[in-house]
Amino acid sequence: RLAGGWGRLLHDRLCAPVLVDIQSIIRNHIETRWLPVFLTTPAFNERQQQRLRQVKGTWMTSAGEILALRRALLDPVTCHQFRRFVSLKGDFLENDILFWLEVQRYKVRLNETGPW
Repeated sequence: RLAGGWGRLLHDRLCAPVLVDIQSIIRNHIETRWLPVFLTTPAFNERQQQRLRQVKGTWMTSAGEILALRRALLDPVTCHQFRRFVSLKGDFLENDILFWLEVQRYKVRLNETGPW
């Protein structure tokens, strides 16, 4: 009893609106204070330059292509075929798709039940 335990943790936790407010304050602090500092570091600038060199000569996607891919991934048959295709390419691309699908499932559950 004196040490707390799981029951004590459940009883002493913050309510959802307080957590959302705290999250908002922290995100604002990070975006206004630390993000500008990070964006001006030499390491970040070097990574951006490397990315620009890699992107040159490759294709860029349009919003329409992104929406088409999203619709395709939401269709179970097309999604399975695409996962099989990218699994042959390596580089853990299939894991990225599985992660995206799980995020979409989470969003649906969140919309059905509400955040708290």
